[in-house]
Amino acid sequence: MRLLNFAHPISAQQLTQIRGLLGAPVEVVNVRVDLDHARGFEQQIHSLLDGLRMTSAEWRRIPIVINLPGLATAAAVLLAQMLGRTGSLPAVVRMRPATTGKGFEVAEILDLERVREMYARAARWCRVGGWRVWSVPGTMYTFGGGAVVWGPYQLHEVEPDWDVEGMAVAVEDEASGNAPCDGNPDPHHANFVAA
Repeated sequence: MRLLNFAHPISAQQLTQIRGLLGAPVEVVNVRVDLDHARGFEQQIHSLLDGLRMTSAEWRRIPIVINLPGLATAAAVLLAQMLGRTGSLPAVVRMRPATTGKGFEVAEILDLERVREMYARAARWCRVGGWRVWSVPGTMYTFGGGAVVWGPYQLHEVEPDWDVEGMAVAVEDEASGNAPCDGNPDPHHANFVAA
């Protein structure tokens, strides 16, 4: 197991916690992340990953866990490039403030590929009001009430200046019989058709 650490150095105690959660020996590779904010992140992250000098076979064969950089946009670019190199999303370390003393402790190891697969299997045709959407049942939606914003939108997609009205919960559309989507819905966006 290889831990690519793009954040603060891992302490001995944190490494023990990570090994305990993974149940395997862990090789730590520290990667210094010193990004130039005047330049694009894509090429800089690419250079960081190339600097690891791993072959394409190693990227796909060696189990990798990531301690993400603290900067969210850098972490997003890193995950996208990891997906391209490995063919799947990596597991990531989640830290939390230590319950005793100062500093941080390891809270959990999140297997992002498992999370993605679970969500992909959970999405299905649902009804939100009178609309048919490709969604996970139970997702909260609101409705656009203006000339520009219309139809159901997941609550997290709503912009502060949008004119929206009401809320509804996605309920599985029993009429579809959980049939696979008949178009090409992207489960990351509200794809919908009028009822």
